[in-house]
Amino acid sequence: MSEVSNSSQPVFGHEAHKFPPNDLPQIVASIYQNAPATDRISILQLLLRPLSILSVFGIAEGAIGRALSNVGWVGFQVLAEDTQKLGSNEIASLVAFIEQYRVLTLVDLAVFLRQSPALSSSLLTAAALAIIASRTPLLKATTQGFN
Repeated sequence: MSEVSNSSQPVFGHEAHKFPPNDLPQIVASIYQNAPATDRISILQLLLRPLSILSVFGIAEGAIGRALSNVGWVGFQVLAEDTQKLGSNEIASLVAFIEQYRVLTLVDLAVFLRQSPALSSSLLTAAALAIIASRTPLLKATTQGFN
């Protein structure tokens, strides 16, 4: 699947959006915005896990770092109220950063999306999984010898 059709089928109670096949940040941001609170927490924690505090404050003009209640030197503990402070633009910026610098995190994201009962059957999730899967052979080739 290379793109999500612009049909009138609901996705999380909204109409499906048409995205270019390489627009993973916007797709993940839409998934995040429409996900249940527990899945939003999990997605945000997963995306933040490989990042340093400095990185987090450097993304989206510091909006993500300012939105987190429990920022510490050891890591980030995301609270439900933190997820409500972040919009699509901040999440898209975070995913774009992850795409450039922490691409293996995308594989973890794909696993989470497939296993989430609330998210696994959405068209947006299918689009995200297709994009991530299309990059997996490249990821495997770049990580050989590091296992």
